[in-house]
Amino acid sequence: NPDTSKLTDEAITSRFTACLRDYGFSIGDPELNADGTVNQQSLRQSLFQDPKFQTKGPTALENCRPLLQGATFAQPPSAEDQIEFQDTLLKFAQCLRDEGLDVPDPDFSQGSRQAMRPLIQSMQGSDTKIQEAVLSCRETVFGNDATRPPGGGARGRPGGGNSN
Repeated sequence: NPDTSKLTDEAITSRFTACLRDYGFSIGDPELNADGTVNQQSLRQSLFQDPKFQTKGPTALENCRPLLQGATFAQPPSAEDQIEFQDTLLKFAQCLRDEGLDVPDPDFSQGSRQAMRPLIQSMQGSDTKIQEAVLSCRETVFGNDATRPPGGGARGRPGGGNSN
């Protein structure tokens, strides 16, 4: 592995996104925050919102993640970040259930990242219902105004109300 100690986080993350594109993801180069740090939230959203994430995500992450070694942000996440990530995954799982899919809550006993595997495995397949539910929930949980289709409607969701 080449020495990455002299590379910036942006350069390291650019190599990571190039690796993800090799797996067929349509993900852009990393965006930077105003302070020059890599916008990790934007990167995560791009990845999670890619339709191929369900099937190719775990393998791509396993093979591309080592490229992030040496990045300053690759330190263990703070407790607050972990809690926010876990809350988001729980909301995503609940949304999928609200859409009629039989998915388990993530199991965080092996860590936050491992918690995604059972959730992703339960969504395997090309069933239109699965894909529509995933798209709808991605928009609801991860999306923002820039990612919503014109008209902002949630396709195929009668009532469209919150389940809280």
